[in-house]
Amino acid sequence: MLAEKGQLKKTSNDASYFLTFVPNTQPLIAYAARRIGAAGLSVEAHDNILLINAPSLLLEAEAEKVKLERPLRTDKPLALSERDWPRREFSVAERDDFASPASFSPAERALLVGLLLDAVPTDDALPAAFAAAGVAAAPTHSRSLLHVLEAAGAVVAAAPLHDDGARDAAWRSSVRQLARGRSLDADVFAAYWGEGVAFYFAWSGFYLKALAVPALLGFAIWLRRPADLLVDDDPYVPAYALLTVVWACGFVALWRRKEAALDFKWGCADAQEYIRSDFEGDEVTSEVTGETVRRERPARRAARYALSIGVTLVCLAVPVAVMLVSLNLQGYISPLGRDVLGVPVYSAAVSAYAKPGATFDPNGSLALVPVVIHAVTIALLNKGYRHIAEYLTDFENHRTQRAYENSLVLKRFVFEAFDCYVALFYIAFELGDVSRLRMELVSLYTSDTVRRIATETVLPLLLQRGAALRGGGDAASALRRARRDADLDEYEQFDDYLEWVIQFGYVVLFASAFPLAGALSLVCNAVELLADVFKVTYLCRRPRPSRARGIGIWLWLLYALAVTAIFTNLAIFAVASDQMAVLLPSLFSPRPTWRGGRRLPFGLGGRRAAEDDFAVRADAKGDLAFILVSIEHAILLAFAAVELLVPLLPRWARVAKARRAHEAEGARRRAIHS
Repeated sequence: MLAEKGQLKKTSNDASYFLTFVPNTQPLIAYAARRIGAAGLSVEAHDNILLINAPSLLLEAEAEKVKLERPLRTDKPLALSERDWPRREFSVAERDDFASPASFSPAERALLVGLLLDAVPTDDALPAAFAAAGVAAAPTHSRSLLHVLEAAGAVVAAAPLHDDGARDAAWRSSVRQLARGRSLDADVFAAYWGEGVAFYFAWSGFYLKALAVPALLGFAIWLRRPADLLVDDDPYVPAYALLTVVWACGFVALWRRKEAALDFKWGCADAQEYIRSDFEGDEVTSEVTGETVRRERPARRAARYALSIGVTLVCLAVPVAVMLVSLNLQGYISPLGRDVLGVPVYSAAVSAYAKPGATFDPNGSLALVPVVIHAVTIALLNKGYRHIAEYLTDFENHRTQRAYENSLVLKRFVFEAFDCYVALFYIAFELGDVSRLRMELVSLYTSDTVRRIATETVLPLLLQRGAALRGGGDAASALRRARRDADLDEYEQFDDYLEWVIQFGYVVLFASAFPLAGALSLVCNAVELLADVFKVTYLCRRPRPSRARGIGIWLWLLYALAVTAIFTNLAIFAVASDQMAVLLPSLFSPRPTWRGGRRLPFGLGGRRAAEDDFAVRADAKGDLAFILVSIEHAILLAFAAVELLVPLLPRWARVAKARRAHEAEGARRRAIHS
């Protein structure tokens, strides 16, 4: 065991962080232990594992440096702004004003130790340590010892240690809440995993409850439809689609307000940006602060972004090719199909497999195999593009960690969403076949849901062979916990967000084709939410806490999907299907041949149609366009009105914020006049 002289002596059970090195790299491990100890952290070495913690005074100094908000003691005089909301940025000089200043929450402690560890610098002895350990140093501009070691592959796991007692309590709390039909307690996640994880579970729980609206509406539509009436001819579906679009816009707007309230509640609204140690830039003197800072030239940044966008666009050609092969295998594309940008979309050799009696005959037992192949291929493409996206984002040289993460998420989402939606858009708007669109949606939706549950929860649980649940309690030593945690998977939050946001797109973009998507999503998400809690609790390493401001760029992606859904649903029920023809038969020709004597209630049109081959009358195109544009404008105006007229923060937060600003201005004036 190695313990640095002069460092605070800690037992193994006190460790907050662990680093696992590649075996047989002792010179590098010893070097890292010396550098970490020299930075004031306590460190213990056990074979290829370093256990790390920080003394309370060092944690308090770091908390003040990053302006961490902490709860105040209520038995001491408080400022007006603190009476209803007793929190303040931590200050060592005012430490006695805070509730248990030395008792940071598990997430706060892990955050602060992680920031201190990131700040440990390298020195001139590092190359010799790499050489002695037989490890090749990877090229990096980072000044952080941890980042240099990770870039070289010398450190294979770096994470906060799981606290068995705290995580067991979080799991029990989550099970109780879900069993009672309540939302998860996001404060529990914030206290143990940090705000980054807490925001995901707060959002997913909010989405789960909100899904009840389209789920009930869609289920009612499905129940009342006669067996011989296709969704293509159902006059109720357009009303459902419009209500779903309004719901989507309202859901995003309401979540944004809840997110802002949680931002303020958890003290993240004014959280400072973390400058990436990998950021390259020219050193200049700030005109505002007079300090030396690094900045990149705008022209160089623009060139980096242009190249990154170009590479991503080239990559998008691959899923297009895969989509066309899949559609040919299913017999969706006819020999008369139009070319796309001059490229033929019909392949006689591939389409032969979908002919009657062939391998993938649409009426045969293997009809869904092409869909499954497509889903598996999409997953493999997404996995491959992930490495390209990470390389491109590194190349873009983002200054802050938040900008880096948003850029990475945007690239990966665009690629993976394109993979998921491009075939559906082609079927809906090029082929104009809503029945096949629904079949494709059902197939993709079902296969994707089964894959998510199986690969992200069931399979990892089986691979862990129950070890994750055996635990060991708080009595387990930090070394035992570090060895156990190092064998767990790294938590990948992007995948969790992606699945739910892509599903949100399925529900709202194609509501006219698949009204039952909301109901199916509600059931599946209730299971998956519990599975996600189990995964982050027992199957993954504890992620590094981050002072996230909401769900980041995912919010704006939800906005984009909600607005796009207005246009896709209008196009589906007005152009790609006969739903509008049943509602407004006078605008279409030939007129439907009516059958049956039952008239639809609520003034929703005539009777059920026997045919589905309607086209807009030449003299009615203007009227139809006017109706569609009016609906689109009405929804967008309502959306904008909510954004402009409804306050972003709840009243209690607005009052507390205004009081803080008033007190800060008063203090500034007193300082000037003193």
